[in-house]
Amino acid sequence: DGGEPADPAPGPEEALLLAESATRLRKAMATLAPLERDLLRRHYGMGTEAWTIPQLAIRERCTVAQIAYRLAVARKLLKKLI
Repeated sequence: DGGEPADPAPGPEEALLLAESATRLRKAMATLAPLERDLLRRHYGMGTEAWTIPQLAIRERCTVAQIAYRLAVARKLLKKLI
């Protein structure tokens, strides 16, 4: 091809859109309960596997089904807020 490599940095407009999205996400996350924030961070941000959910259930003294339900509710709420 011989062309110059593409610049991986976003342009000014894209950078602004990314910053606005990040702000909306932070505000939406702030409205969630601490456990829901933790679940979403683990699931999306840290790539936590489903097998760790029982460990969270033990820590939170609840059932795996309750943790899975709270994660599902947090996902829906987050999608609605952003």
